[in-house]
Amino acid sequence: MNLRDLLESIKLELCHLVFGIIYFVGLKSFNNYLLSNYQEDDYFKMIIENTNEVLISLLFAVIMIIIGISMIGKNLHEIKNYSLEIEDILFKMVGIVIETILIILTIVFIYNPILRGILLFISLLKVLTTA
Repeated sequence: MNLRDLLESIKLELCHLVFGIIYFVGLKSFNNYLLSNYQEDDYFKMIIENTNEVLISLLFAVIMIIIGISMIGKNLHEIKNYSLEIEDILFKMVGIVIETILIILTIVFIYNPILRGILLFISLLKVLTTA
């Protein structure tokens, strides 16, 4: 397998990785903004005053996770159902590891403080609607 074939086989993973890095940098900056301008446990106020940014960040996180899971499924399907050379299998396995790491990082970055605020907001709505 030459370099051109290698890049062709992992171009989706590379695009997702680059997009993921850009997203993580922006999300880290947004998280720092939220934590520096609000008290750490005042998630409700963070959500109310930054609703659009929070929802966009959450939407991108969901998209990143769905893309990652899809790519893992694609790679597993190709490993399982096609007779690939050992180097192709290794590159598919590396792609699976990279996608798994991206999914974990997405969950970690979105969890603090954005997802905590959304979960608190949902809990509050449940309490108010059942009362």
